Amino acid sequence: MSFTVDEGAVSARQLVSATFTNSKLAAIKLAPPPGGTATTWLVTELAADQPYAWIYTDARALKAGTYCTSVRVEVLDSSNKSLSYVDVAAKVTVVAKGTTPTTDYKWAAYNGSVALTHVAAIAFPSSRATAPFSLIGGTTQDSQGRTIKFFDGFKADAATGLLRLDTSSSPLDRSIVRSTSFWSDAIYPKSLTYLMRVAPVAGVVYDSKTRLFEVELSLATPGASDGARIVLGIRNDTTAQSVYIGQPEESVAMPMAGTPLDMSVPHIYQVSVTLTGPRSGSFTVYADGSDTPIIPTVTSNDLRRAWLLNNYIQAGDNGDSAIVGDIDWMAWTTTGAFKPSQLKGALPGGLGVTTGY
Repeated sequence: MSFTVDEGAVSARQLVSATFTNSKLAAIKLAPPPGGTATTWLVTELAADQPYAWIYTDARALKAGTYCTSVRVEVLDSSNKSLSYVDVAAKVTVVAKGTTPTTDYKWAAYNGSVALTHVAAIAFPSSRATAPFSLIGGTTQDSQGRTIKFFDGFKADAATGLLRLDTSSSPLDRSIVRSTSFWSDAIYPKSLTYLMRVAPVAGVVYDSKTRLFEVELSLATPGASDGARIVLGIRNDTTAQSVYIGQPEESVAMPMAGTPLDMSVPHIYQVSVTLTGPRSGSFTVYADGSDTPIIPTVTSNDLRRAWLLNNYIQAGDNGDSAIVGDIDWMAWTTTGAFKPSQLKGALPGGLGVTTGY
């Protein structure tokens, strides 16, 4: 874990993941640096099925410097008797007052350690609220008149913090989830920055019929007569379309290919969007924290039309080929359309690997 706080700040918060159940997480204690004083980081009580806890402390007690030490996570019973504990390596950096970013990004985040439908799958650190994704069910008809069913192809692994999507057993069917909405008004301009870390699965042969992942950003306002969507596809094959935007504009039928990446390793993908109207605006796609886009900025008054007139993050398999991939985490904010360099050190805590940010 890594913490960065501002010397003299009123408080600092960090979202972490734990797997404790039916007990109380009483405190996380920060071991002191040489010659320093121990600091206790208070946390909220864990519900029986709640794997997230808020950690906070009065940062006025921490002077500028680097604390390379550990935090102790201890579980107590109702009589405050210690049941178990674990020491977790941590780096705590306190910088001079006023030098940390002041932007409140109001992140929404998912870290892969719980099922997407869990009540706390989506965490909102700024408000301590949580929400689940919705798993889409039922059946539909495709363009060839075939009956397509929706099923749950996702499986979360708390030990690795990875969410696996595998639809190879039924490639013609669909497995998708949708987040809660992130805006409700029709006031423009609007912005969205979305990031996700996705890894290939070892031993899987990826080709044109077995993709790595797909995410759709639906950008309509509820009740509006029109709206835009952006579909980011990751194919993990050797073609130029290993990363692509599916039909970026309504009048453009073909997908837009990005700069090929080494798809044998995980990558962090970032989509930054600014809307000036329901289907007018621009978007850019980045990878791994670099400001050099892998898909250059698209500006249009004819962005691809939203399937549903609402806004949400839709992730999973919504096509007629299989998807097999591991999702480490997802995070998004509507406070701006940021470049990766603007997010250095600003992602929410507890995500997992954030190399490049």
